[in-house]
Amino acid sequence: MEIKKKFLKADILVIAFSIAIINIGLVSFIQDKLNEGIFEKILADIIIIVIVGFIGKHFASKVGFPLWWYRNMSVSFKKQFFVLIMLGLVIIIPNTLIYYFNQNYVSTVSWLNFSNFKEIVLLSLRAGLYEEILFRLFVFTLVTCLVTKVIKSKQKSIIMGIIISSFIFGLIHGGVNIQASIFGGTLAYIYYKNGLVPAIIIHFLADAIPWTLLYILD
Repeated sequence: MEIKKKFLKADILVIAFSIAIINIGLVSFIQDKLNEGIFEKILADIIIIVIVGFIGKHFASKVGFPLWWYRNMSVSFKKQFFVLIMLGLVIIIPNTLIYYFNQNYVSTVSWLNFSNFKEIVLLSLRAGLYEEILFRLFVFTLVTCLVTKVIKSKQKSIIMGIIISSFIFGLIHGGVNIQASIFGGTLAYIYYKNGLVPAIIIHFLADAIPWTLLYILD
């Protein structure tokens, strides 16, 4: 129990340094394909995750959002797990098909030309950890909290939080990206109903599965 309490106090630091370790494993990828310095990348990631992570935790507690995992006791675990799988498939299957039917375009994106399976696993894991902390724990909770102060309706605030955070998520993924925004909105809902861990796992699979398929077909 004491170990659990200590982890919950230092959880964001653990995630930040985990991402740093992942970056070390991706050193060749970061330097050769992203043309970024590894030390600058590690430092920037640690600073960003620590800042947005702790701020996100603060606002999550303010609006009553879960952190890592939420067990909905009003439904059976089987039902909660089944809904999670269905929501995951809503993201994973379309994303895989989009990559598959756009192989010609994907082949022109240098960083998607993976050298080995390790790059796929580490980059997918980094994306899941980094982006869920940034967009779901930070942006989603922050927007929801701010909107709640204006319209005084938690349900409408949550909807606005999902819409705005998913729109920003889409902008980061190639401009006005409807597909990415829909995925971002689904991940925000998954986080809100289940916590960060399910969102991170589904995000990881949504990247790792299509990227693995491309790597095999290449």
